Amino acid sequence: MKILLVEDNLILAKGLIYSLNQSGFEVIHKENVKDTICFLNKALADIVILDIFISNCFNNIKTAAWFIEKINSGQLFL
Repeated sequence: MKILLVEDNLILAKGLIYSLNQSGFEVIHKENVKDTICFLNKALADIVILDIFISNCFNNIKTAAWFIEKINSGQLFL
């Protein structure tokens, strides 16, 4: 299962990536919304874990709604 992790705190992201990898998940990490949108326009993930308070994001709620629409049948955790 492929998980997209959107987290700008690199220390937290590394810990999550390690734990998720140990549990058998494939993790794609993006540090910002711009890179995440570029990724989701090319590929999909089964689950998205989104830092709702990610920096440099104009409207986090609209961004989350866009992610939900984009992944359609997937799962989004905020």
